[in-house]
Amino acid sequence: MFRFSLWRQLDWVWFRLVLASVGLFVTLHLSLHVAGVLPAVCRSGEGCVPVLRSSWSNVFGIPVASWGLVAYLGLFVVNARLSVRGYSAPWNAASYAVSGVGALASALLTGYSTSVLRSICSWCLVSGVAFCSLLLAHALEAVRAERVEVAKRPLIQPAFLLLGVAASIGAATVSSTFLGADAEVARTIASTPSGALAPNQRPSFGDVTADAKVVVMGELSCPACKDALGRLMNLSDAGGGFGVVFRHGLLRASGDELAVAVHLESAHRAGKFASWLRRALAAEELSVARSSEILHREGVPPDYRLRSVVLEESTWVRSLGVRHSPVLILIEPGHRPTVAGLREVEARIAFWQQRAQ
Repeated sequence: MFRFSLWRQLDWVWFRLVLASVGLFVTLHLSLHVAGVLPAVCRSGEGCVPVLRSSWSNVFGIPVASWGLVAYLGLFVVNARLSVRGYSAPWNAASYAVSGVGALASALLTGYSTSVLRSICSWCLVSGVAFCSLLLAHALEAVRAERVEVAKRPLIQPAFLLLGVAASIGAATVSSTFLGADAEVARTIASTPSGALAPNQRPSFGDVTADAKVVVMGELSCPACKDALGRLMNLSDAGGGFGVVFRHGLLRASGDELAVAVHLESAHRAGKFASWLRRALAAEELSVARSSEILHREGVPPDYRLRSVVLEESTWVRSLGVRHSPVLILIEPGHRPTVAGLREVEARIAFWQQRAQ
């Protein structure tokens, strides 16, 4: 008869299988983002992109997210074998070791991202918690007062089976919700005229007369937006051949984000957007005071009557279905506007610049 005593009766290997499944989902999402297939689904203000593109994001030339995917896949296979064929010291030790290495690596990377990059990636934290929980599950099993040795473990343990099904359904629901929302935004933007997405009177830099353009929808309080704009500005300085148009996409109209957006708009109206943005991107943290100081150095007074312009544009951006930032859009002759990841944008820019030479 099944008894609900977590310490003595339940099979911890099923708990580890659930954690490995969660880790697989998270690291697969991150690996697809690093490969340029999907955008990183992060809340505004989080630093997923800076963390995933930092100098520590690759080990031996392979993205850390891919290492994590391989580790979780291995943990899933090992614990699936343990669940079916029974306890095996070598296989159990392998799972214990991989969990320990993963937990240590996650702790080091989290410490680096918070102390050096001053950014937090929520997906990376979930992966770290999963590794630590796997290690804890092994430790609890190792110190358990009694262990019921069986030749083969039962294939079905009701509690953990239900938990595994619930976790799988939850992961599938979250995935379909996020990816479905992104697909809907892509379809809406593809049907929007290029002139409406990148009007000539909006803040821009680079070769604004070029037919090829990149539209950035976001806000400068978002670290990922600053990272994307900085990389695009470097590419523009290096080879030109394209223009970058910025559209205000405030996800929440709080005081600080709105004030910085007004400073950006004021610099644009005075013809100083590119120089203001260059200084703003160089700032480690773009506070309202820092933004105002940069604007003062440019000799431009802030015009707070432009709040209505910023809010109106942000409302229009949200009407397209945009719920996270940045959203990058490729515009080129003969093609519909396309939502793309930063890697894809960079590859397309390289093609434009090569063709222009």
